[in-house]
Formats: sequence, structure tokens, C-alpha cells
Amino acid sequence: GREGASALDDDILRWLRKLSKPTLLVVNKSDGIDLQAALAEFARYGFGDALPVSSAHRTGIDTLMAKVLVQLPEQ
Repeated sequence: GREGASALDDDILRWLRKLSKPTLLVVNKSDGIDLQAALAEFARYGFGDALPVSSAHRTGIDTLMAKVLVQLPEQ
């Protein structure tokens, strides 16, 4: 989040799209920044909602885990 979207992010997204698997956009390091501006930059990737998290402060991790668990098969 602090660095914004990068060329590496673009490359990773192209690779992920080829897999045709469910994908979540997670924006780390989202603490202490203008969250709306940071998420707006990632909107160009075409995901519905980006999930802002801060792994260091454990912010947004519970929401992320809930979204991941919904997408996993029951087995």
C-alpha cells in the first residue's frame, strides 16, 4: 500500500489470471496511509474490492481469512 502498484504486481497479476482461479487482491502495509487513495490506485486491476491489511499490526487479517475460507472447498 505504501509503495503503490508496481510493474512486479502487474506481472504477478498476469500470471494469476492465466491460472483461472479465484483471486483476492490484498494490499499490505495499509496502516497510517490514506487508505482510499491507496486502494484507488489498485482499482485498475479490476477486482471488486481490495482487502487492506497490515500484517505487522494484524489489521484486516480476520477479514482476509474469512474471505479465503469462503473460497476453499469444504474438504
